[in-house]
Amino acid sequence: KVPVPVSNDIGGWSVDSYYVSNMILNCDVLISVAAMKVHDIPGVSLCHKNYMGTASRVMYGTYGWWLADLHAQPGGPDAVIPDLFSYHPADYAIIGGAWGLESGPHVTQGGRPIRTNMVIAGQDPVAVDGVTATTMGFNPWDIEHLRRSAAKGYGTLDMDYIAVRGDTIDKVKMDFDKAALQGVGFYYGRGNRVWLIHGVHQEADLDRDFLGGEADVRPSEGESASGQVWTKMISSENKVDLKRYFYERYGNYQTDVISYAFTYVSSEIDQSGFLWVGSDDGVKIWLNGELVWTNPSSRSHRLAEDKVPIVLKAGENRLLVKIKNELGNYAFSLAVVDEDGDTLPGIYCHTELLTGVAESTGVGGRPGDFALMQNYPNPFNLSTTIRFDFPQAGVVDLSVYNVQGQRIRRLLGGQQEAGHHWVVWDGKDEAGREVASGVYLYRLETGGFIGTRKALLLR
Repeated sequence: KVPVPVSNDIGGWSVDSYYVSNMILNCDVLISVAAMKVHDIPGVSLCHKNYMGTASRVMYGTYGWWLADLHAQPGGPDAVIPDLFSYHPADYAIIGGAWGLESGPHVTQGGRPIRTNMVIAGQDPVAVDGVTATTMGFNPWDIEHLRRSAAKGYGTLDMDYIAVRGDTIDKVKMDFDKAALQGVGFYYGRGNRVWLIHGVHQEADLDRDFLGGEADVRPSEGESASGQVWTKMISSENKVDLKRYFYERYGNYQTDVISYAFTYVSSEIDQSGFLWVGSDDGVKIWLNGELVWTNPSSRSHRLAEDKVPIVLKAGENRLLVKIKNELGNYAFSLAVVDEDGDTLPGIYCHTELLTGVAESTGVGGRPGDFALMQNYPNPFNLSTTIRFDFPQAGVVDLSVYNVQGQRIRRLLGGQQEAGHHWVVWDGKDEAGREVASGVYLYRLETGGFIGTRKALLLR
């Protein structure tokens, strides 16, 4: 039994240690070869999913091919897969064969062979699985174990930083029939898990405006309104458990109450889609100030119980959810998806308003507006330079975050003069340790301006 290797300050997603074979721990080169197929638990079964077969069948129980105890670990396969992957991330990944499998993970479970005539291979196992998932018709960011592997720095999931040689993805892309997920009964990509929460408000009345203009709110973390503070919450699952959240916050269970949840939805383009909503009990939803859904019913939470057609505009979209609880459990879920349950392409949910970057220049070379420029070089290996402009003096925070939203390094803080500035990031965290390869976000906040850009580190 061996502790899960730590990378980017992240250890085990599920548990702290596993029974792992000496072959995995001591081999010189590990090549993961997988078929292109769907799965009814983690969505896809590719090079990462192969690692479920590296654990001890004796220690984790067997029933045919079923590793019963391993599947029962906290978080299930989506947490266990990246943990097992951590012991020796694949040096090379190959999705091989002329055939894939759609509809189910095995022919005995409704799986249907589908001719692919493709081989997808590369030295970045996260990128290989991400490109393959995209080719199969998935949004790769919906695949939880790939997000977690990327967060630990084992590869790149962001398609903006993946070069595909040979045919383009668009040319070979196929629309696999997805497997119905266990416990859900249909495919469900990934609900938004990062929210600003406001509550609780006494009296479970969906028609009462507890914010004094709830349709037009644009909250920020720590802001007070109507006697409550907007607080950032990150859920570990698609269902946002408000019963547990408010119990940990107030020390008792809440009943006959109302609370709010808010997020910004950034979209690269104007596009249509759906809100897949689940709630316990009633719910109201506003998009950009317009009431798009009301369901006052008291009920138990189920994923995607309500499917609401919406239109997102290019840029920032304001999404406010109002939830009531009368008695008992208290939860909601919300995903912004297409008709198949995949998260809409090119969207990003966040709780800070990401202001557009202006690059105008005032008289005498003094900046005419706030600006955060793209780092250079990008991608980078040893260090990269981040440039930014201030039209006036003020308090500044420039920090680097991993893709899970955890701050790993503050590059600049405190009072700064107006002008053109630059900072060099050496690819290290706050403790001076080198961070792993991967995509990182650097964020500048000052004087009402918030700007975020992406940087790719390649060791």
